[in-house]
Amino acid sequence: TLLITDLILSIKNKECETLVMLQCSGIIQALTKNRNCTDFHLPVSPGSLEWLLPYLSSDSLVNLESSWTCFTFLYPHKSEPQNKDMICHVFNLAIDSIQKMKDPCVIQMIFSFMKLITPTMIDQNAAIFCENMPYTLSVLQDFSNSGVYWDLLNSFCSTMFSTTVMDNPECSDTIINTVKKFKELTHSKEMVMSLVVDHLSSYTTCEMKSASCYLDLLTDLSLFGVTQSREKQNQDDLMAYIEHLGNESPVNTVYQRWKKGVPFVRVQVLNMLYTIIEQYPDVSSKVVDFYVASFRSLDKSALQNSLPNRQKIRIVQALLCLLPAVIKDMDSKGVNVLLKDVMLCLTLDSQPSVRCFIECSACYILSKQPDSVSLVFEMMKTAQTVANSNALLSAIFSILYHHMTNLSAKKQITKSLLDETLQKISVWTCANNHNVRSFACCSLVLLSAVYDQNNWDLPLFYKIQIDFIKESCDYSKLMSKHIEKNVYFSKFNIIDDLCLFNIFNSLPQQFNILENECVTRRELECLNSSMDYPLFSGRFMELPKPVSLEQSDYIIRFKDLTEFTSLQKKITPWQIMASHLGIEFDRGSTIKGELVVYASLITKGNNLGGLSRTGEIFGVKTMVVNNLEILNNKDFRSLSMTSEKWIDYEEVPYDTAPTVEYFKKMKRLGYTIVGVEQASDSVSLDRFQFPRMSVLVLGRERDGIPVELLSHLDVCVEIPQLGLIRSLNVHVSASIMIWEYSKQHLFADNSLKTGGC
Repeated sequence: TLLITDLILSIKNKECETLVMLQCSGIIQALTKNRNCTDFHLPVSPGSLEWLLPYLSSDSLVNLESSWTCFTFLYPHKSEPQNKDMICHVFNLAIDSIQKMKDPCVIQMIFSFMKLITPTMIDQNAAIFCENMPYTLSVLQDFSNSGVYWDLLNSFCSTMFSTTVMDNPECSDTIINTVKKFKELTHSKEMVMSLVVDHLSSYTTCEMKSASCYLDLLTDLSLFGVTQSREKQNQDDLMAYIEHLGNESPVNTVYQRWKKGVPFVRVQVLNMLYTIIEQYPDVSSKVVDFYVASFRSLDKSALQNSLPNRQKIRIVQALLCLLPAVIKDMDSKGVNVLLKDVMLCLTLDSQPSVRCFIECSACYILSKQPDSVSLVFEMMKTAQTVANSNALLSAIFSILYHHMTNLSAKKQITKSLLDETLQKISVWTCANNHNVRSFACCSLVLLSAVYDQNNWDLPLFYKIQIDFIKESCDYSKLMSKHIEKNVYFSKFNIIDDLCLFNIFNSLPQQFNILENECVTRRELECLNSSMDYPLFSGRFMELPKPVSLEQSDYIIRFKDLTEFTSLQKKITPWQIMASHLGIEFDRGSTIKGELVVYASLITKGNNLGGLSRTGEIFGVKTMVVNNLEILNNKDFRSLSMTSEKWIDYEEVPYDTAPTVEYFKKMKRLGYTIVGVEQASDSVSLDRFQFPRMSVLVLGRERDGIPVELLSHLDVCVEIPQLGLIRSLNVHVSASIMIWEYSKQHLFADNSLKTGGC
């Protein structure tokens, strides 16, 4: 190392110095691959390197890379004083050089050098750093398919997200925008956010002078997740199988350092938020308001494992994790407000997988402030005045049962409180709603055990009522449905079992949440947790057996399709169904006829959207509409299912003159104008033979085809009816007509007669 240093610094012959530097750079790169040369003390001052600066902007790429290799190798490290006068100039040279570089190893050296000078750069001119540093991220994408991509990103992040940069308020906007760019990259590089959050996490171990600047960013990241399409789920199934192979598959040795799932990224961010809230308690209300507002903004009727449902789960998981820090310094009034906000989330129509975390949050709050149970009683009293009251009441019974059990375990319960709880719940054992009635009955039975635990006599009235419930023929069914299979009543204990593993793994799996929404035990073991909950509790709930790859919903192996007599085939029919039937066609060459559908008279987007979908499926050649802007209409797109991309559209604004002219043009081309209308000379559809080249004219909603156009039609066709209603919806009528045309002309081939619907 010293020999190379002396060799570079002693160059006197201007004609050969670039050659010597090129040779030295090769030696340096070879050395750095085998050992860390920065461990050596190089007695070089920054001033003695100024002669190298002109070479750092060389037009020759080879000279540029060798010059930077030598410069970064010789530049003094942290223990040496830095020359502040040349820092800004060298930083700009580094930014320019990175954009020219082709050698990733040299780029990594420059990033290491930039990290070294960043503290001085931020102190001198933070604006230049913030303006130029983000450009280098786009340069790194040129290496996205190379083996050094992740090392380059790591070098970038170690500079961009260093404590010196993040603690400077002037850099906060740049940090936030850079993280947003990384979020966009997750669509193609899912592990990117894991790498970013790893670097962001180191910030919470410092003083966090600018923590408030990043609060909105972190709360948003705590709900981060990649949208899981069916194709992505297939890929995850395959990757799970490959990972299961372990060392048998070489790919499992690649990128292990940042191989953490997206859910674990959220846990890391929550860990950061927890630390910030503990250090700055004033921000807790802002965090809670963000989560509550986000929860209320989501679709109220989200189905299990839909994106809104998974987003709701992420919100309530985050709130539950942060609760200990949030209520730590909160007064009793603030705790009551928080409890009410949490309980009101139960009035929104959510899946049980969401409600379970809300109930856990309410139970945790009550465990810290037992007197707030009066608020729960009050909400039970007014429950029927709010939306979704049945779900709220069932959840309240569960919360009260757990709260009383917890108080009993702590020896803090009183008989009067238990009597009041039984009295409040017993009223609902005669409720109209079956679910409310069932939960109330089961809660009464379970709470009666608390009397026995404390050696108290159960009041006679409730004893008679509970005995009657137990003797009921339906009670065994209630036990099976609402107790034995309910995780709260039969397995989960809010005190003993509330841990990070159960929050992010066991509970979600109990409700069959997708596995890629869960954090693994191995990932949690890597977490340096600051949260109040332990990583793992003393016991784990029994989990359902994971579905094997062969049984996956997304990968089906057919030995012989003819073995199945009733198989739903709503899966890429142009590939799977057609290939089974011996037909060869793809998305770009689907079978089409000569049917043109004239729909300029139709104005409603949903009718046109449904008609577009029908037309694409049954091979319509062209759709004619009043204005092509309808293709961007929200109602149209909600029913069209992207069919507008695969069918030709033509614009003919409705007016009598242009419409008549259009009909004449089509007749000259050999088309027959067929109107769908009930007229005096209409032909019944069951007796009508469509000409192969037909223009199907559809009338207005309600009014049908205008009288002034009837004389320009070649024929009117009506659909025979059996009922009393005069007419069908225009979309339905058109669908029947299109199907009849397709049956006569496109499905005439025997190989197409067995097509599914």
